[in-house]
Amino acid sequence: MKYAQFTTIEAYNAVNTAIIAYKDELTGGEYTRTNTLYAYNPEPEPEWDGMYYMPATPDMVEAGLFDGVTLLDSIPIEPVKEETL
Repeated sequence: MKYAQFTTIEAYNAVNTAIIAYKDELTGGEYTRTNTLYAYNPEPEPEWDGMYYMPATPDMVEAGLFDGVTLLDSIPIEPVKEETL
């Protein structure tokens, strides 16, 4: 699985809204009716690098929901700071 990287919460939420619409289209509105309002965290905190990430499943990538979004193989890990003696 890939991970989508977003520089702003607005970009993250725009894709999240598109995912909800996509899932509603597939389920005839059942996705929203079952009170599943967000595919992912609606108020994410940025990671250590100031970016926002969400899983990008293959079916959603193929559906074009992540067009123009940077996709990574994994979420970057914060580098370990070396202590000086």
